[in-house]
Amino acid sequence: MKVLVTGHSGFVGKNLLRVVASGRRPDVVPVTLPETFDLRSADAVHQMLAAIEFDHVIHLAAQSNVPASFSDPLSTFDINVLGTIRLLEALQARKFTGRLLYVSSGDVYGVVQGRELPVLESTPVRPANPYAASKVAAEAVVLSWGRRGGFETLVVRPFNHLGPGQATSFAIARFADALVRMKLGLQPATMTTGRLDVTRDFLDVRDVISAYFALLSSGRGGETYNVCSGIERRLDDVLQQLISLAGLQVQLSQGPALMRPADLPRMVGDANKLRLETGWSPIIPFSDTLQGVLSHFIQLHRIP
Repeated sequence: MKVLVTGHSGFVGKNLLRVVASGRRPDVVPVTLPETFDLRSADAVHQMLAAIEFDHVIHLAAQSNVPASFSDPLSTFDINVLGTIRLLEALQARKFTGRLLYVSSGDVYGVVQGRELPVLESTPVRPANPYAASKVAAEAVVLSWGRRGGFETLVVRPFNHLGPGQATSFAIARFADALVRMKLGLQPATMTTGRLDVTRDFLDVRDVISAYFALLSSGRGGETYNVCSGIERRLDDVLQQLISLAGLQVQLSQGPALMRPADLPRMVGDANKLRLETGWSPIIPFSDTLQGVLSHFIQLHRIP
């Protein structure tokens, strides 16, 4: 199947292309758009989609930086909500009959109380930032569009995912980058962190991608699916595992500037709906995921 991937130059998009190029998905032919593709231009979206052939769509393209969503919420909504509407209109104009998989975020659940864990798709959404609010709005548009007929739409809510190429604005990638620098003698074996007593639900990006393909093939149109491991991990435990894999002894300290009291203290999701309806399950051991993140930064810092 030919799958149009918007946002192919992002973290997940690049890994999706690697998965297909590796031969692990011989049934998938990815179709990408030029780097100049701009969801803020209706004419550009219509013209570019009219010039290519594809069977299904995985819509990854988004403004996903939370701090940027606070500083410029209008642009965030223009790209994430209005941009998604422009994409839907262009698909309708070309009489698209495939499936559109809209990639939302587990961030839409906002602050969840411990008694509500693990998070189900039926858990109320409580977006705590403009980025999450834009995802909630786009979800509603996508699902309502699918109910109008013409083509099927599905929504996925991925939780924290890890892998090579993730920006160091994310905690695990930032930790791994610092550890590799220590290993290579580029910085002292000390690290200042923010809160480490929080828990998160981490999943290898390759398992996330396999979930997307499984849903394109056998997910139910009009439905929303969590994509997560279902395992709650403390951030301090993950950091200690990274330190062990790196073979280091590191002096840790907490920096007041990095402490964010409003951080969500606990999070873990439930992906049973996805598992039962598609047969998907994560297969990559967490230690392999962390080693892969470390290996990426080793290669990055050894390049002259």
